[in-house]
Amino acid sequence: MSVISATIKEKDLWQSVNFDDYEETPLGLMESQAELLQKKTNGSLLGEVKTYSDNMILFSTFYIIAPKLDYYRYGLLRTATVKPPYPIFIYDYSDVEKADKLMDKKLQELATDTIKISDYDTPIVLPNGTTARLLPPDHVVHNFTDFEKVFANILTNNKTQKIIKSLINQSRVNLLDVEHD
Repeated sequence: MSVISATIKEKDLWQSVNFDDYEETPLGLMESQAELLQKKTNGSLLGEVKTYSDNMILFSTFYIIAPKLDYYRYGLLRTATVKPPYPIFIYDYSDVEKADKLMDKKLQELATDTIKISDYDTPIVLPNGTTARLLPPDHVVHNFTDFEKVFANILTNNKTQKIIKSLINQSRVNLLDVEHD
């Protein structure tokens, strides 16, 4: 059993770090917009941001959720970064047809075990010196202002508006069906 002296326990090696000096981050912006979606739709839709890491790459996905449709989730966009916070690779899934084609391709590759490295032609050098490959992103941003512009464009484009309108309308229909039963 290790005994730690009282002197060592009292040392604060963090004293020169200012933990209150934070900048706005893309993840913070995504989370705030997820909360705002619920308020703007009176709870008909929810927003959620899920983050995970894989092989030293940090991924975040912005979901639109329809609680009245058995919590159906639509992944509107995904970000990937190796050295947070920038550069950020942004994948825009507001184009439903494009997203469906990408998903069909991924499912087919998984089913047939035919994933081709050439399809993942955005090489990224990881901090440990190895290289990972990602699908080509729709956007690459290097600062918060550029991220905010791209994110705002995705949230307000016609394709996203159609997704939101469709989910709200289907939620209302689903609610009416339940009331009539």
